[in-house]
Amino acid sequence: MPEQVCRLSAIGPGRLGRRRCMDFELSAPEAALVERARALAAEFATRAREYDEAAAFPARNFEQLREAGLLRLTVPTELGGHGLWRDDRFVLFYTILETIAAGCASTAQLLQVHSHASGIVGYLGNEEQRRRILGEVVERGALIASCGSEVDPTQIAQAAEQKSGLRPAEGGFRLTAVKHFASLAPAADFFVVYVMAPGAQTMAEGYVTVVVPKDSPGVSFVNEWDTMGMRPTISWALKLDDVFVPWPNVLGQPGDWVQHDPRTFTLAYVANHLGTAQGVFDFVLNYLKTRPHLTRDDVIAYTVGEMDAALQATRASMWYAARLWEQGRYDEAELASMRALHTSKQTALMVTTRAFDVVGSRGAFRHLPLERALRDVRTFSLHFRESQLLRLLADADLGAPFHSKQKYGPRLGRQSWEKLLSPALGR
Repeated sequence: MPEQVCRLSAIGPGRLGRRRCMDFELSAPEAALVERARALAAEFATRAREYDEAAAFPARNFEQLREAGLLRLTVPTELGGHGLWRDDRFVLFYTILETIAAGCASTAQLLQVHSHASGIVGYLGNEEQRRRILGEVVERGALIASCGSEVDPTQIAQAAEQKSGLRPAEGGFRLTAVKHFASLAPAADFFVVYVMAPGAQTMAEGYVTVVVPKDSPGVSFVNEWDTMGMRPTISWALKLDDVFVPWPNVLGQPGDWVQHDPRTFTLAYVANHLGTAQGVFDFVLNYLKTRPHLTRDDVIAYTVGEMDAALQATRASMWYAARLWEQGRYDEAELASMRALHTSKQTALMVTTRAFDVVGSRGAFRHLPLERALRDVRTFSLHFRESQLLRLLADADLGAPFHSKQKYGPRLGRQSWEKLLSPALGR
């Protein structure tokens, strides 16, 4: 990210033709938080190769994030957090994630996972749940993983569908499931797990978030994370074998993640792609300063200019979408976030690839960050399949119904446990 947090004002048309002024300037305390993240990112960059080669959790990085107060980004302010990723506090959240990604994409991704999970507890949880679970984050730096995918990467032929569900039991539920791509889970203290409520037929009506402590009987892991990139995310499989989930660990009503909480993870992926690309661009500029003869090459100059323009366009797209979230224009915000995600993938892949054209054969050596950045971007850019992303955009452009959680199903209104369970079960 540029050295100075700049001011950018824009007039943006809404989907229904509304026009509102947008100001992206950060306050002095917010800018100080970004500078704190920037200083950490520079240090994270020095350890990135070590964690990548070992496919190991970046433990020291997270110790420093805890010491800097950055594990509390999405914890509500009344509980001692920064209160980001809600209300009018989106731009700063994504700016911090971008800044961290410039030093280590995997650390930024893990911080994103923890922050989203913390934010979900803060949004969907009741007062007791928020104080009990998020109090652990504030007081001792507890980590929370977000675990939803049931697509087994070891199986080629498998339908991408949600199979696990809660089974009613006295005082709560029993849960048996395997959650793959569970980034952060082996290092986490709690898991926010997405499952189907008993009696629900679709995610739209019955997708439920429950909190499972790491020390719950029946919790185990399978290390199947032998990947090309994003290796320190330790995205192992989380196995839940007849785990008891008491009612106090159930967040909200069935379907609340789809029907009640409009927020998505999309723009955080943009921040990661953008930050990784910015880190590579900064490396390229510093490299050229040590080899001034290369700056006289017109092709290299063209390449640098192309990178620069793409980074600005992507950042402006991210900030624009973030401000839509801050204004409460959630459906428009998610459409803008998906457009920004498409753009950020293209930018990150272009920058990390063309950097080799500038640096030359030295770029292939592993002591430089280019090959790792390319592997990380190529791996993470597969996370939200492009065909699904662009189809959702095209359908919305052509007038199909759309809301911010459209990929989970239609908007139904808020559901309730009483609709799905016998009143005799109680809560």
